[in-house]
Amino acid sequence: MGRSWVRPAGLRGLFAVLLMLAIVLGIASVGAGRVLAQSAPSAAAGPPGAGLAWGFNDSGQLGDGTTASSSTPVAVDMPAGTTITAVAAGRSYSLALTSAGTVLAWGLNDLGQLGDGTTTNSSIPVVVDVPSGTTITAVAAGGFHGLALASAGTVLAWGFNAAGQLGDETTTDSSTPVVVDVPSGTAVAAGRFHSLAIVPPTSTTTLQVSPPDPKPNQDVTLTATVTCTIDTPTGAITFRNNNTDLATVPLDSNNTATHTTRLPPGTHTLTAHYTSTNTCPSGQSESITISITAPDDPDLPITGPNLPTTIGTATLLIPTGAALVHLSRRHRPTHHPH
Repeated sequence: MGRSWVRPAGLRGLFAVLLMLAIVLGIASVGAGRVLAQSAPSAAAGPPGAGLAWGFNDSGQLGDGTTASSSTPVAVDMPAGTTITAVAAGRSYSLALTSAGTVLAWGLNDLGQLGDGTTTNSSIPVVVDVPSGTTITAVAAGGFHGLALASAGTVLAWGFNAAGQLGDETTTDSSTPVVVDVPSGTAVAAGRFHSLAIVPPTSTTTLQVSPPDPKPNQDVTLTATVTCTIDTPTGAITFRNNNTDLATVPLDSNNTATHTTRLPPGTHTLTAHYTSTNTCPSGQSESITISITAPDDPDLPITGPNLPTTIGTATLLIPTGAALVHLSRRHRPTHHPH
């Protein structure tokens, strides 16, 4: 039998956890857009950047250093100097994003949902072990797994993974963040056993030059191909040489555009610029630089390294020519006048 997606037996049958977290920004209330929880958002007041929590606390999910439930808000025991900018509540565990771009977690940790490399519960915040140098900009809490969005667009996940909710192509739980196999994201969200991310569309334009080393004024074929992650590319390609437009060609049914031209001697930097007419983003190919050398002109005087050879050859030919003239005179027939 496969792994069960239901909570382990020790917590089956429990009523829904009434855990609410609030970010206190020096105002009287906090909207639902700032508090993510598995119950209705609540309001709180207090010093800017502090964290308050209240409700069920059997696993330390209130983060106040105890496991005593509270019907009134208590202060989360944040590290000194920490400013909280966002919070999220999972099932018996909590997450917080700091102004420094780090993530804190506390509460139940039997499946690694605190992301600190252990499976030990904690009644005070611990640091989620995100990769070194990573700055987190958003967090989300699933039933038993956490998500984080990095400033570079990378999505990280940790915790319970029986349904593949960590998105790393496995169903193995992880007590430290793993990289989700998605393109660069802009937002994340988590359900009980699934995860979501917003990924902006991207397009790629590639350019090929044939032949790659053309001769002066030889036909050169430029071919551009566009790929897109969200739609079939439509629009046109503008081919450019040294920032001068050569031609604008519509994309065909194979998402390609072709233009044939001739290039004079010199250095040429060729690019293909995609202008979209649908949801695919416009873009530009990487540049291709080719150098075309002018051929030698046979009418120009001989100079350089070929000059000694040419002179030597001419020197040898002079005696040969003189000898031929002498022989021709010796064999000339004698003319007798009539």
